[in-house]
Amino acid sequence: MSVLWHVVTPFGDQWPEDFLWGATAIGRLTEFMAGMVAAVIVMRLRHRLTRRWLLAALVVFVLGYAVATGSLTGGRIPVREVGLSVAFGGLIVLAIGAKPVEAFFGSRPVARLGYMAYSMFLVHQPIVYYFSEGLERVLGVPEGHGELALLWSVGFAVVFVVGWLFFRFIEEPCIRWSKAVAKRPASAASTPL
Repeated sequence: MSVLWHVVTPFGDQWPEDFLWGATAIGRLTEFMAGMVAAVIVMRLRHRLTRRWLLAALVVFVLGYAVATGSLTGGRIPVREVGLSVAFGGLIVLAIGAKPVEAFFGSRPVARLGYMAYSMFLVHQPIVYYFSEGLERVLGVPEGHGELALLWSVGFAVVFVVGWLFFRFIEEPCIRWSKAVAKRPASAASTPL
């Protein structure tokens, strides 16, 4: 979606590197707060989400994304993070409230992807960073639409594969181990390994 946004908007050809890698503590706090607000709306008001709510969530998503990718980014105020926070908060409400979207996110492949999402989260930043550096320094790909398209396609595939390996060989065994420990009696669980 970011590629499409920058292709159809007149903000120039150069993709701001700060947009991909810049984050502040205040920005992360706003991301957390937007996620919590979206969760409260979904959990407490889910049965009351009408078409107007969903339209409002869509408008909030589009406006937040426009602010995040617009020329207002930079400076001391974390406009990018606030815009993305608002955008993805709106997207969460939209995704949970709209039946076709809910069906998509509830499908087995997407649910499985969600189950291994933490592993992907842990590996995505270093992989995408070094992949983008490799594109620029080794392959000579300039910053811009081409690099972003490669990051969103090939880069995501690399993140997916490494995230899956991390999930399969590290996270999944830890999940099985923790379930086995939880099933043991209290005296056996406190015994050192």
